[in-house]
Amino acid sequence: MAAVLEYFLTGGGANANPNLSLGGVTSSVNISGTALNNLFANVLPTDIESAQYVTYRAFSIKNTGDANAKHVDFFFTETPNAESLVEIWLDATGALSVVDEDTEPAGASGNWTTPLAASKLSLADLAAGAEHRLWIKRTVDQDATNLNDDTATLHVWAS
Repeated sequence: MAAVLEYFLTGGGANANPNLSLGGVTSSVNISGTALNNLFANVLPTDIESAQYVTYRAFSIKNTGDANAKHVDFFFTETPNAESLVEIWLDATGALSVVDEDTEPAGASGNWTTPLAASKLSLADLAAGAEHRLWIKRTVDQDATNLNDDTATLHVWAS
């Protein structure tokens, strides 16, 4: 079989709640293929009434195949709302965790990037069974307009 790259939640061996995907142990549960709230909950007007709203999630890209994944690149599509931003950070330790979704992981400050299709984030090759830990930072401006389809799609590519 070839390399197979899959997305997994974090937060404990059997965590199935995306809101608890806050680092630590990689879960055995894949991130849902259903787009609605598969990693972040909706942002409510009360969330942004007094300040910019910033939340964090950790997930793992794991090679579940039996061959090495080479030339691994990660990117996402932009959100359609200019008042929201998703950024990514590679956790080289693969072990960081935070106490709640409002806490930035240690070492991430100033290292966030937004890899899009034209500027993919190159990751190290993944041996069978190995994984990369990535954190996503979602920022919604205080004056953001309501947009019911403000989504960003995760993509990973390997040869």
